[in-house]
Amino acid sequence: MTFTSSYEKLFNLIIDDLVEQSYSLQINQAPQKICEALLEQAKLNVAEFQAASVGRKSNQILDTNIRSDKTLWIEGHSKAEIEWLAWCEQLKIALNQSLYLGLNNFECHYSIYNPNDFYQKHVDAFKGKSNRKVSMVLYLNKGWQPEHEGQLVIYPKEQDPLKFDPTFASFVVFLSEDIPHEVLASHKDRFAIACWFRVD
Repeated sequence: MTFTSSYEKLFNLIIDDLVEQSYSLQINQAPQKICEALLEQAKLNVAEFQAASVGRKSNQILDTNIRSDKTLWIEGHSKAEIEWLAWCEQLKIALNQSLYLGLNNFECHYSIYNPNDFYQKHVDAFKGKSNRKVSMVLYLNKGWQPEHEGQLVIYPKEQDPLKFDPTFASFVVFLSEDIPHEVLASHKDRFAIACWFRVD
C-alpha cells in the first residue's frame, strides 16, 4: 500500500511543527479505516493486555504509583496492524528525508486506560542515553467528550502545558528527548497506540 503521495502534505506539516516547536498535534488526520480496524482489534484482544512496566530492559518494574495502564505490543499479526506499520514506515521515511534523523527502527503497542488509570509526568528518552528519538500517540476513542477527561498533557520548553483530548483518529508526534508528558485519569475506557521511532 502506498501512502507517500496522499499523505505528503500531512507529513510536511508534522515535520514543520517538529522543527518549530518539537511537537505536532493532528486532529482526526490518521487513516480512518485503519483506525477503525485497529480499535476493533484492540477490543478483541483486550484480555491479552498486560500491566505496563516502567524502565527499560533489565530495569523494568511494575509501579502502579507511576502508571496504571495495560499494553499489548503490535507485531503485525493482522491486516490492520500491517497497514498501520506500513503507514508509520512512510512517516519514518519522511522524517529521515527532511530531518536527517537516521531512524532505522520502530516499535508500538496498544494501550488501554480504564477509568482512573493514569501515567505520571515523564520523558520517553533521556538525552544521550536512549535510542528513542520521535514519539507518537494515536487515539482510538469514538465519541470522546471533554468531561471524560483522560487528556495527554505535554510540557514544551518555555511554554505553558498543553492538554489534548484523546479523540478518534487524532495523534500527537513529539521529540522523545524534549517533551515531558503525562496522561490524566479518565472516566471511561481510553484506547491509544504509543509509538517510537528509534535509532538502533
